[in-house]
Amino acid sequence: MGARQSCVGIQEYPSEADYEHFNLVAVPDEIFGFEKFLHVLLLNHNTIKDLPKALFNFTQLVRLDVSDNEIETLSCNIANLSHLEYLDISRNGIADIPDDIRNCRNLRRV
Repeated sequence: MGARQSCVGIQEYPSEADYEHFNLVAVPDEIFGFEKFLHVLLLNHNTIKDLPKALFNFTQLVRLDVSDNEIETLSCNIANLSHLEYLDISRNGIADIPDDIRNCRNLRRV
């Protein structure tokens, strides 16, 4: 899963998925099913326009990097990511951050 197979290739349930510079236009379907296991999801440097609602079911995520994409809105469902510590949404077209992000109590860096 992802560019760096060495990180997740031998694990039955990967904790990290790296799709940096994959020329993606959407979040890859293959990550769904690992909602309870992924701690790090790197989707930066792609052309993703939308974050699907199902992405906000990844309740164990600690780090989410969607920087340098074409995302214009951040769903209020971001509040579901209660373990999130690091969120990078830079270099997108996001004008407003939803107030619900306050529910991400562990968030240290946006």
